[in-house]
Amino acid sequence: MEIAGITSGGFEMTEDLYKDGKADTRKFVVAGWLAIVSVFLLLPELVLSIFTDISAAHPRMDLNLMPLLIPVTIAEVLLGVYALYMFKNMLNERYNFNATDYLIYTIMIGSILITVLALFARLMPDFLMAAGITSLMPNGQDIYGTVSKLALGIVMVSIGFPVSIITIIFAYKLLQL
Repeated sequence: MEIAGITSGGFEMTEDLYKDGKADTRKFVVAGWLAIVSVFLLLPELVLSIFTDISAAHPRMDLNLMPLLIPVTIAEVLLGVYALYMFKNMLNERYNFNATDYLIYTIMIGSILITVLALFARLMPDFLMAAGITSLMPNGQDIYGTVSKLALGIVMVSIGFPVSIITIIFAYKLLQL
């Protein structure tokens, strides 16, 4: 049984999507699989993030998961960005659809910025401790833990919220395809 190109045996192209002949879809298939890997990396990234936060809040539970969290996070974002870039290329090549190019670039840049800021926020306490700075206030209060995290949160929301809106606009523009 076949429904919109999906058969019981998997996916297959039921029509030629190029006007000039058969398409070379290998690069888009690889990008699709990399997108799937990127999504599957979200679960270990989430688990590692939770345990890293728990470990930071409870010094006795020193798990030291940052060496695992950083490469998983970077791989997840880079694979997702690459897949989105290849999706843009597919839209351009197959459908001659360029209306979403600037939106895709904005989403890619926003995702990278949010990831860099999140990693910076996670690594900053370690850098301060390595430098011998355990507290930035004379009375023992950790100003980084309050003011800096609040400011960083505001910056991340100010990037994340527009990127979310741009993603919705991107989805709407895809409906014009």
